[in-house]
Amino acid sequence: MTHAKKTFSSSLFTLFLISCCLVLSVNIFAQGKTEVKVRHKTAAKAALPVMPSIVAEEKNTAAKTVPSNEQSTYPTRTHIVTLGIGQSLLFGRYSKNGEDKITADLYYAYRSSYTWDFIANVHQSKHKKSGRWAKIQGLALGIRGNLFHYDQFVPFVMGGLGLYRPQIEDGGVTSQRQTVLGWNAGAGVELQLQRHFAIGLIAHLHNPFKIKADGNRPKLKGRYAKCMMTASYIF
Repeated sequence: MTHAKKTFSSSLFTLFLISCCLVLSVNIFAQGKTEVKVRHKTAAKAALPVMPSIVAEEKNTAAKTVPSNEQSTYPTRTHIVTLGIGQSLLFGRYSKNGEDKITADLYYAYRSSYTWDFIANVHQSKHKKSGRWAKIQGLALGIRGNLFHYDQFVPFVMGGLGLYRPQIEDGGVTSQRQTVLGWNAGAGVELQLQRHFAIGLIAHLHNPFKIKADGNRPKLKGRYAKCMMTASYIF
């Protein structure tokens, strides 16, 4: 019985080796035939004369497949520095301690595509009212989405999160100076005058989260908006 089992095992192993050899041989033969066919097709294409009409038709087809946005001068993979000047509008507790006034904001954006930009905003201003004051400052980060392109005119929306450090003074008592998270959202339009310069309008709302009262320090809750004219340098 032991000898019969060994003989049977040896036969199976031999059959397995033969099968593997057959499979490898078939694969090598098939690959060789495929390479020969590819070479024949390449040689045949190279031997065919190139007709001018075919070349023109291929060029026209390629031009039609290019997106309309790429045919414009709207640049991508670029950096944008923007200065915004306009009215800062205070709401909530901010408006009770400060007056609206004209301020300046600084924006940076990286234009990754025709539709999406990364955008960052830095702002700081102090607003006074009847012996009291409100100070707003923040770093707002977000994503800008272009709605459509009409020639060089582009309306857009944007939104994201930010870090804010607001403070108010009321009756000689200041609120706790604390960095808080908040959200921001906005919309605007942009007109690109040439490759490196653009102008526009933007409305930007900032909503810092509430700062709790601390002892005799008052709590701080509110929001503010900015309506600005913008000038951008693109590089």
